[in-house]
Amino acid sequence: MKRGKSREKVDDLGAKFVHSIEWKHNGRIVERGTEVSIVRLGRMKFLAHVVNVETGAEWIDCVDKNKSIRSFRPDWVKRVHYKKKLRG
Repeated sequence: MKRGKSREKVDDLGAKFVHSIEWKHNGRIVERGTEVSIVRLGRMKFLAHVVNVETGAEWIDCVDKNKSIRSFRPDWVKRVHYKKKLRG
């Protein structure tokens, strides 16, 4: 799977879905690998933001601690955590 910019089709999902590896939540840019807290479920790592163009439905894909991929509505995100990056 090739990487792309925000709101760019990254793989062949067809014309029905727009798959993004970046997403803006409460003024913050969330990128792949950023930890987010999901209401009542705890911390997970963000993978992608997907929008169904036909229906307008949107969701985010995340990985939990058991390496399972789970999907949630964006309003379920309680907090965006940022990891400290190494300087160098």
